[in-house]
Amino acid sequence: PGLSEISWFYSPYFIIGYPMYEIAFWSTLHSEYIQRNLRDPRKNNDTAYKIPYGGLFDYVTNATYFGELMAWLGWALWTRSPGGVFVFAVSFANLFPRAFKQHEWYQKKFENYPKNRKVIVPFLL
Repeated sequence: PGLSEISWFYSPYFIIGYPMYEIAFWSTLHSEYIQRNLRDPRKNNDTAYKIPYGGLFDYVTNATYFGELMAWLGWALWTRSPGGVFVFAVSFANLFPRAFKQHEWYQKKFENYPKNRKVIVPFLL
């Protein structure tokens, strides 16, 4: 359906996709905020790696990746466009393998890394 049709706003694609996009977008911003504030900006020599906590980081190693993938999936559903599916597929192909490598790195780097954290999908994977 075209954007000029009001029924489009009542379609399941819009009703599911748009809120999914919005929630994931803000979740990604929150995750980036947590990561950005891991180091003390007042200390120029603060280069130590740290474990992020809070938000989705309490559930997954790659909270930013999860948020980005869910935002693109929501956008693909919302727009019902080949471009949306393409962007989601390319993002998934890029971020999903990287998520496993990053999770493995954190586990090796920190002995106290939370054992219950999943790689990218809360409670599942």
